[in-house]
Amino acid sequence: MLGRVVPLLLLVLAMACSGGAGQGAPDKLTPLIGADGVYTLVNLHPDDVRSKLYAVNYQQQGLIPMCTPVELVALKGNRLTFNVLETGRTYAYDYHKAAVEPFPQHLERYFGPTCDEAAVSQLGPTDREGIKAGKAMRGMTKEGVIFAIGYPPPHRTPSLEDSRWLYWQARFKTMAVVFDEQDVVTRIER
Repeated sequence: MLGRVVPLLLLVLAMACSGGAGQGAPDKLTPLIGADGVYTLVNLHPDDVRSKLYAVNYQQQGLIPMCTPVELVALKGNRLTFNVLETGRTYAYDYHKAAVEPFPQHLERYFGPTCDEAAVSQLGPTDREGIKAGKAMRGMTKEGVIFAIGYPPPHRTPSLEDSRWLYWQARFKTMAVVFDEQDVVTRIER
């Protein structure tokens, strides 16, 4: 009996120590904690008053531009702490169950060891203008919108193939980005 209990207990302890929100899954983010050469992969829109970002991608007034060098300080449970190297400012990025995916995998879409500035230079002028401003604009492509305002929360936009992406501006306020058949923004609904 004890031979069965000990391995089970070790498994439970390993799962508990791995943190919450799917932390036990292998990820590419954990090796980047404390490493040099980490960047934002899309524009981030923090709540600058509270120095917070949320995994549901609230479109707050702050802007941390894509390709900004950052230091990922710690990933503990449902929170990533990171510093913007240029300003020295520290932010908390909080997981929310509505993000659906495990937290480390979610964060891999926002932080990484390289930033694809070449992809942005390949986009049209409207995309580049929206990315620089940190907002979705009529005439942008889906790729440009992702660089400009990040990914839509999957609990409200289950597929990036959808023609209407829903973002949160605040807890009870949403914004929709609507695309035509060519995946170009036709309107922003606020």
